[in-house]
Amino acid sequence: MSVHEFLAPDETIKYSSNDPVGFMGSVFDFHITNKRLIWHKKTGLLFKKNHFIAEVLDKVTNIEFKEEGIFNKKGTIIIVLGDRKKEFTGKLKNIRVLYGEVQALMTF
Repeated sequence: MSVHEFLAPDETIKYSSNDPVGFMGSVFDFHITNKRLIWHKKTGLLFKKNHFIAEVLDKVTNIEFKEEGIFNKKGTIIIVLGDRKKEFTGKLKNIRVLYGEVQALMTF
């Protein structure tokens, strides 16, 4: 089962990360649609299960980006959704691109 099976009828994927991102102590594929931010992964060797998390893009009030490390740099994005925050990390280059993509789709 792919992430496409979880999309609403009029929802389209605008961006999918090349590399997985760390989120909530696990690793997910990250997708941005015209309506939502989506974290998705499949688990299980024999019997596959989906883990799917989504946030409505219109609820994003702020987005923060930071770099960490000296030699093996990683990037972190903190997405603020009202009084909640979602933080995810990954390869610096991948996180920079994700930051730009989320910013481009945010409604101000």
